[in-house]
Amino acid sequence: MFKKKNKLLLFTTLLIIILLLVAYNQYQTKKMYEEHLSQTVSADMQTLVISIIKSDEIYKGILDKGNITRRDAESLRIYSYDILSIPQDYNGLALEFGRMGSREFQNKIADTAQEISHFFYKMNEDIYVEEKNLDEVICELNDEKSDVIHLLKELNSLWSEAVLKNVVGASDYNGNLEYDSEKFQDHYGDNSLTDDFWVDLIVDIDKSTREFLTTHELRTVNDIFNK
Repeated sequence: MFKKKNKLLLFTTLLIIILLLVAYNQYQTKKMYEEHLSQTVSADMQTLVISIIKSDEIYKGILDKGNITRRDAESLRIYSYDILSIPQDYNGLALEFGRMGSREFQNKIADTAQEISHFFYKMNEDIYVEEKNLDEVICELNDEKSDVIHLLKELNSLWSEAVLKNVVGASDYNGNLEYDSEKFQDHYGDNSLTDDFWVDLIVDIDKSTREFLTTHELRTVNDIFNK
């Protein structure tokens, strides 16, 4: 009887140890996964912020000099693609982790950024863009083209406001959005996933896009290009 009790106690102890080891292993795996995701969130959100800031600078430059170069068009194509893909991907992540809550995300930003990217893609469509032709002027602004760039800059400025509102490291300097990556890293560190700033950012970008289209009575941004 005593031996049976010892065997039962030993079996129970071993079972508890095994369960604890399994639970610890699952915890460590989850922790490593979340740390990896945090690094990815950090990198992607910084890419999104920089794409919005750089786009704003290019729009200002285009309006100041009165033309669009191959460099301008290619850069805006690339930045617009980042603005398309990152919020779309992170809407999925927010839903996966149950972080969206009552926030509304209609993904209007994806269609809008795709149309902007395609608009600038067509300017270089048949030409291989390389160092020797980057500064070639491909479009002189007339009143119609100037109106298009002004509207795109207005929309991008709304995205800049969303960055300024939600991202530590972003600041306004004499009307220009600036970004300090060190402040960003110091604040978020390895906690980018657990901090909801990225959810708020993509939601505000999407919301401001919808509001822009409503204000200007546009179905899509393509309506600007086809006026």
